[in-house]
Amino acid sequence: MPPTCAARAARALRILAATVLLVTAGACGAGEPPAVTPETSTAGAAGPEVDKVTFSGVTANAGNWAIQVGVEFGIFREHGLDVSMIYSQSSPNALAAMIGGSVQFTSTVYDAVVLAHQKDPRVIAVAEGYRSYPEYLVVPKEVRSFEDLRGATCGAQNPEGIGDALYLSKMMEHGGKLKVGADFKLTNVNLNAGPALAALQSGQIKCIAVLPPTSTLLERQGYKILYDLQQVPEYQDLSFFGIIALKNWVAEHPNATRAFLKGYLASIAFLYDPANKDRVIALLARNAQVEPDVAEASYTWVTSGAYPRDGVIADEVIPRTISLMKSGGSLDASVPSDIAGLIENSHVKAAFDELPDSVKNGPGPKGLLPEGQTAA
Repeated sequence: MPPTCAARAARALRILAATVLLVTAGACGAGEPPAVTPETSTAGAAGPEVDKVTFSGVTANAGNWAIQVGVEFGIFREHGLDVSMIYSQSSPNALAAMIGGSVQFTSTVYDAVVLAHQKDPRVIAVAEGYRSYPEYLVVPKEVRSFEDLRGATCGAQNPEGIGDALYLSKMMEHGGKLKVGADFKLTNVNLNAGPALAALQSGQIKCIAVLPPTSTLLERQGYKILYDLQQVPEYQDLSFFGIIALKNWVAEHPNATRAFLKGYLASIAFLYDPANKDRVIALLARNAQVEPDVAEASYTWVTSGAYPRDGVIADEVIPRTISLMKSGGSLDASVPSDIAGLIENSHVKAAFDELPDSVKNGPGPKGLLPEGQTAA
């Protein structure tokens, strides 16, 4: 019997909490200071500043392309901060590393942020990541319709109800009226191009939800896109992920936070500039371990203008995300329709204001908050 909504919500929270505890325990060994808690936080007091931070992405993909650009081409250093980048393989892992103290910033899908904030209110979104959901359901070419996926096993890197697992389930439900647990099942699969291809080729899975450039690589290998998440009405014009930090860390390191966000926005401007196209494509190809022509297909992420040149998060993002999570079973119906304090736009607004006009109004797409939307 498929699990109830409450059971799925509890399971998602348990998985996230367990991951957080494991990483935090590893970060707080004998002789090390304990992690800051909401009760002991010195948020609001200007603590010692730093000149180095670590950013965690999930995998090397077009979503965190701007961070890759900022690290590779020294843009963060131009703003006084040395940024290193790691990949954590899932949103819960990235958040757990941040809570454990080994990472200061991460890019994480908003549904995972909502769950993390429930467990630790210090988790906040400080900037927008991407104002669209370019996620694709990829299947073998012999799959002609969703009905061919009934009873199949599909691959997801995140737990059920979070990130790619949620998006896959929504596409299966909207496109084929198939329910996870009842009509198909999920198994854990690495979303990097090589492991995703191997899982499909071996028959371990029959479908997977992926981003460019992995989706392009799989198409080149004879697989096809059966569905696009933008075909699901609830995801149209909705932001994909945000830049996440801990509230107390940001309060204690205002200069480092400002430097990071200025470097991030300047990196988006660099990515948008057509003069840099060849260099940024070569970078993504190297980091994602795909051929340059495969990486080039991801450049539509740039030309669409969905990277946030202004960095602000719209006030509708969290309420819409919560609604989707409730309908997907990863959040209990009793959770409020919005969460006060989860979004803090003040830092990125200040960073944007300090940038020169050549960055704020540089070549390429405008990348500003769409007309009709309001910053949170």
